[in-house]
This record gives sequence, structure tokens and C-alpha cells, in this order.
Amino acid sequence: MPIAVIFAYVTLILVIAAIGGRKNKAVVDFLLSNRSLGPVLLAFSYTTTYFSSAAFLGGGGMGFLLGFQWSAFLFFFHVLFAVLAWAIIAPKIKQFADLSGSMTVSEFLGRRYSSRALQLVSALVFIFFMEFYLISIFKGAGNILQVLLEIPYSQALLIVAVPALLYASIGGFRGNVAVSLLQGVLMISSALVLIGGILLRTGGWDAALSLLNEVRLSGWGNGISLLSFPGPAPSAVSAAGATIPYILSLTFAISFAQMTSPHMVVQFYSARDASVIRLGRAIAPILIAVFAFAVFFSGPFGWAVISDPAVLRQCLSNPDLVVPSIAVSIFGTGFGSFLLVSILAAAMSTLAPICIMLSGSLLRDVVSAASPKASERVLALRLATILFGVVPLLLALNPPDVIVGIVGVAFSAISSAFFAPLIGGLYLKRISRLGATASVISAALTCVIWQLCFYSNSFVYPIIPGILIGTLVYLAFIVKVIRNG
Repeated sequence: MPIAVIFAYVTLILVIAAIGGRKNKAVVDFLLSNRSLGPVLLAFSYTTTYFSSAAFLGGGGMGFLLGFQWSAFLFFFHVLFAVLAWAIIAPKIKQFADLSGSMTVSEFLGRRYSSRALQLVSALVFIFFMEFYLISIFKGAGNILQVLLEIPYSQALLIVAVPALLYASIGGFRGNVAVSLLQGVLMISSALVLIGGILLRTGGWDAALSLLNEVRLSGWGNGISLLSFPGPAPSAVSAAGATIPYILSLTFAISFAQMTSPHMVVQFYSARDASVIRLGRAIAPILIAVFAFAVFFSGPFGWAVISDPAVLRQCLSNPDLVVPSIAVSIFGTGFGSFLLVSILAAAMSTLAPICIMLSGSLLRDVVSAASPKASERVLALRLATILFGVVPLLLALNPPDVIVGIVGVAFSAISSAFFAPLIGGLYLKRISRLGATASVISAALTCVIWQLCFYSNSFVYPIIPGILIGTLVYLAFIVKVIRNG
């Protein structure tokens, strides 16, 4: 039955993508759906692009390990940065994109700062680190499908990769947004069913919390510690007394990508007009909030609803199994097919648009310098979309240990590298092209160096020093510009 449901789902999304992709006559169609999206489609596209299978599984699984401190702060930061992104970034970037005709965030930076070097450097930072992030999506979804379907890991990867890359290359962004509506409904409805089932099984919110008080946690005392702040943390973090900076910086880093990561910001380019942004800012944060609450707050309740000690031990060693285990404990295996499709949807809904946007960045920001005509060919975009999916897929087959650290720093490097140049370019009248380029480079390098040299002692996620250094470098050049008149 799960295979039949997955086959039906894949067939449906390929048909939807093919229908949507028939209108991809020009680059602006393939990359931005001809800047024609309404508020509902844009809001769902924004939500599903952001929430991958890592959010679905890791968001709940980490709550199982770290308690409600994780759930509360991750939920808060998600909603906060969704609101800020739509209020602060969306209106200005949409206005500039329409006036300048830019189709990528690096292209915006290049035109705003009149710097081809900045456009190239920022694009390379985005492409390099985002490819490593895609490895984590492939690996997370592949591992779960491997366990739940009892198939080899390589086959599980292909189940994720082949449909996602097919519908991305066939449909482009126009086809992807049509698919994202279906995927968003699946993801949100399954998340609501999950949290609803937990509350029904336990007798409501208060009763569920009471049950946690009676649970004996592995190594942490009773379940009341799940409600504490600081609460449970990895042993190394607890020993260093760094639980609070660890929780706050990690949840901040995960959520902040909504503000400045190019794969999120470029979504605003596709809005039909300014009124879509105004309506979307009311819809998208609600979608983000509903999904985030349902998934992130489900994890800690795993201790109350999973009764099998063997399953609990499995969840402790691999927290990605927590959400599927909760679902099986409450609903039995019948809910498994629905959950599998939701996990598959979460992975595909992030993989496809990122590969599309990476192809646009490669051709518009990098290749165009040597071959301007290449950036205007839809066929080249289709091939590049597949390429950007195949590379992380191959690396995900046998990822070396070093990738774990690079994946951990990827979002931090991208978000902090684009932060100061993006905000400054949107809101400051006096800018510095050299300052913007130096900010991108210094922020990305700071994140890498911090992860390699300082994170294991401080447990402060690299996005914090990355944003600070990148912003200080940017402001130093701005001050110099002002002094020079």
C-alpha cells in the first residue's frame, strides 16, 4: 500500500508540473513564473520551500531530546522571522526586482551596488553552501524511507530525487508552485493530524503534560525536566554549562534563513504586484505558525505516547524516527502511508525550488559574464536544475564525516553573508560596493572558522559571529564612505 500511494502521488505531481511547465517559454517563466503569482500560491510556495523533511523529522525529533525549550524557541523564531521577512524584505525587494528586471538575489546585489564582483562572489557562496545543505535533505529523507519502507538506502534516495528533479526541470518554478499547493496541504494536514492524535490519546494538553511528569527519562530524571529552561541538552553542552546559548543560537540559526537566504528572498520576485505581498504577509506567517507548532511541539510528547522501550531507545539514537514512531504508536501502520507521502512532499518541496534557483544563479550570476546568451536559454536552466540535484545526490550516497560540519554551517554562512548587503542595499542611500563584497566574504569565512575552531567549546552556532562580523565590516566601509563625502 505505501508503494502504491507513493506511486500515485508521484504521478500526480508530475502531471501537475507538466501542465504548469507548458507555459515556460522564457527564462522569467521558468525562474519566476513570469512574476504572476497570487497571494495563496506565493504563501504556500514560501512555506513549503522553507520546511523540508529535516523540519518535519528533525524539528519534532530534537524536541524529544531537548524538551519544550527547543519547541518554544524554534516556534517563536520561525514566526518572528516569517513576519519580518514579509514586512521588511518583501516589499522593497519586489519593487527593485520589477524596476531592474533582476531574477536572483545576487543579481539584485550586483545591480544595486554596481559590482559584477559582488554578484559573482555572493552567487558562489550561495551555490557552494546550498549544495551541502541539499545533501542533508537527501540523507534525512532517504534514511526515513529506508526504515519505513524497509528498502536499501540508495533506492530510498532515488524515490526522493528522481520525481523531484523531473518535475523541477519540466515545470520550472511555474510548475513547482502548483505542486507546492498540494504539498503544503499534505504537510500541514498531516502535522495537524499528528498533534491532534497526541492530544486525543493523552486527554488534552494539561493531561499530556501531567503524563510527562510521570515519565522517567533516560539520564535526565522525570519528565518535568522537559518543561525546564535550561532543560535537557547533549552531555557535552550540559558539562560546559552552555545549554542556553546552544538552544538560542541553534533555533535562531535555523529560523533566520527566512530573512536573507536567497532561496527564500527570491520567492518575492514572483509576486504579481504589491497587493500580493500585502495579502501574503497575512497568510504565510499563519501557515508557518500552524505547521511549526504542530510538528515542533509534538516531539516532547513522544515520551508520553511511545510505550515500547525498544522504540524509545531507537528514537534516542536517531531522533528522526520520533515523529514516525509517534504516528505509529497512536494510529498504527494505517497512517504510515499518509505520513510517508507527507515526508516525501516535505523533501521534494524544498529540493525542487532550490535546484531551480541554483540553476538561475549559475546562469544569471556566474556563466552570464562569459556567455550572456546562456542565461536566456530555458533548456540550459533545465539541465542545470538536474545537475544541481545530481551532485548532492551522489555525495549523499556515502557522505564523509566532514560534510556533517559543513552542512551545520551552511545555513549560517548563507544567511549571515547576505544579511548586511541585502538590508543595506534595500534601506541605505549611501552604500559601498567594496564593503558589501568584503561583508559577504568575511561573514562566510567567519562561520566556517567558528565551526571548525570555536563551536565545540562555546556551543554558540556560527550564525551569531557570522552576522556580527559581516555587519561590522559592512558598517566600517559605510562610515568611510560618509567621511569621504
